[in-house]
Amino acid sequence: MAEQRKWHLKPEVKGILIFVLVIFSLMTAVTIYHLKTVFIFEDDLAEPVVTIDGTVVTLKEISYYIMEVENTGDEFARVYNPDNPIEYWSLFMNEETSAGYVSDLARTAALDYCIRDNIYYLEAVRAGVELTDEEQESVRTDAEDYYAQMTERQRKVTQLVTEDLELIIEKVTLTQKYMIQLSLQEDASVLEAVALHYDVGGDYYESLKDSYAIKVNEKIWDQVHPGHITIN
Repeated sequence: MAEQRKWHLKPEVKGILIFVLVIFSLMTAVTIYHLKTVFIFEDDLAEPVVTIDGTVVTLKEISYYIMEVENTGDEFARVYNPDNPIEYWSLFMNEETSAGYVSDLARTAALDYCIRDNIYYLEAVRAGVELTDEEQESVRTDAEDYYAQMTERQRKVTQLVTEDLELIIEKVTLTQKYMIQLSLQEDASVLEAVALHYDVGGDYYESLKDSYAIKVNEKIWDQVHPGHITIN
């Protein structure tokens, strides 16, 4: 029987192979971790973003507000740089009332107005404020029109359908009706009273907001970057 030849790797070659195997293992682990932790907006729509006295607002519901700030911002973005509108969202703004990158300011605005509408909705319901039949019909029409104007990307990313939009717009409409009723108690015009007292930043609203237990799911919300979600 022929004697079997035994192969012996030189120490330096063996060291290189072990090094390559270790690097490959690390790369595989990093890839698996990335795939498990990467944030995909449409995959997390059922996740709670903010809880207001037990009322849970999911990423799907707040995506309506994200679309609103993105649609508004996109108009400015296309004026700022028609060839590369996405550049606008990384601008740093330094205004009297707020400072920060446009994307971060838009995210803050989306959350602020979502919280505002949910708080005033709860207040309106407690106060017995209701929409008339005519207002309810207007809500249905607005929901249908809004959905019709949404792009395919917006529909795919948010997964909002007409029924979802109807519930959200009903809440927004009742909120606005209640805010107007509150403002009529003031000596100023409705717009001035709302801006000074009842909107985000107004003394009445901020005091009312402090009476609610509000918890934001930072793990999800910190990964939301307007300007890159339903547009561009």
